[in-house]
Amino acid sequence: GKVRRFIVVSDRELITHSVRVGSVATVGPDGSPWNSPLHLAFGDDYAVWLSDDAAQHSRNIAREPRVSVSIWSGSDFSNVKGVYLQSEARKVTGIEEVAARQVYMARFGDEIPDALAATSTYIAPLGDINTTKTRGGRLYFS
Repeated sequence: GKVRRFIVVSDRELITHSVRVGSVATVGPDGSPWNSPLHLAFGDDYAVWLSDDAAQHSRNIAREPRVSVSIWSGSDFSNVKGVYLQSEARKVTGIEEVAARQVYMARFGDEIPDALAATSTYIAPLGDINTTKTRGGRLYFS
């Protein structure tokens, strides 16, 4: 219901606004996982990051869009909170890229570092909350 949705959104925002780096796992050319630590920002319904198209994870997404994104806060086992997302990522262009970069800049400052200026913008939609897996501060989306 509405209360559950409010709690989930509040927990997600608490976690996504406190964590700057997450893990994006892609499917490698041979089918094996390829995991990359990336600076992530979150819009209302997607995760966004900037990457060079030549990066292995970007090439993997171009070939096979399935990704698993994880962010977590806390190091004490009893207090770990996380957002886990299974999605299909894609490079965005045009007005969609402008909006996604605004989300990224709002999270990391008004200027994108020089090293990221010529990179592409990628998003992974959040999808729906998985109520079977979600427990406590560990939120699963698919």
